[in-house]
Amino acid sequence: MIVDRPLIDRLDRTAAQLVLEMADGYQRVEPAGPAAARSFGQGALVALGPGRWVNRSIGIPPPDDQATFDELEGFFVRAGVPPSFEVDTWASSSALRGLATRGFSVEWFRELFVAEPGVRTEEATTAVSVHAVGPGRVDDWIEVFSKAFAGDVPSEQGVAELHARAMESTPSTTHFVATVGSEVVGCGSLSVIDGIAWLGGTATLPAHRGRGVQTALLRHRLQLASDAGCDIAAATAMPGGPSGRNLRRSGFTLVAVQAVMTRPLTRGPS
Repeated sequence: MIVDRPLIDRLDRTAAQLVLEMADGYQRVEPAGPAAARSFGQGALVALGPGRWVNRSIGIPPPDDQATFDELEGFFVRAGVPPSFEVDTWASSSALRGLATRGFSVEWFRELFVAEPGVRTEEATTAVSVHAVGPGRVDDWIEVFSKAFAGDVPSEQGVAELHARAMESTPSTTHFVATVGSEVVGCGSLSVIDGIAWLGGTATLPAHRGRGVQTALLRHRLQLASDAGCDIAAATAMPGGPSGRNLRRSGFTLVAVQAVMTRPLTRGPS
């Protein structure tokens, strides 16, 4: 696979479209809620609200001119969240200096992986079945999603459940549950746009981790991506975590390390 600037641009553009769909989902679930989003160039600015999972720019190179920087920062300030940029390893040194000069620092990192959908993956080590989420399985999916991502923390469960309900009807995405026997043990999502299959929302309940649930979800979604004619499958993972290790074992290639750079929410452009 050739990893070049056009591929990175496709990944950025499709990721931006998906988060705009996500923000639309939040606005449907909470018409009077704080979620705000807008496209900008080929990217997107998304502010779902304080304490929620996505409050940053996606696919927007940090600008070199003051006026554009003020415009982008002002979006977040007006939304009541700290200005935040997703910056990958292809960013220019001048853009990084500009962020540092304006008080931005790295908040966290994540890794971006790609593969051809026909890549061979490991077999699951247990009998795991994967099912698309239809009307009869929405509650199962929301429950396993919330428990797997938020654990036993009630406030985090609320954030996770809201996210799931907002994502439930996004047009480019299909959700899945994984079962062992009759028990729902994991979940995952597949978003198809512009020939790219984004694999996300993948989680396993703690008691069932290390038993091949993620592998089964990965195999199923990659087959569907191949059937849909996608030429690229993409996924992100936190550095050093089990998801990244699973992706590498399954033939995915690391193509970028994204840094999310944020500055404190202070009085800024309006």
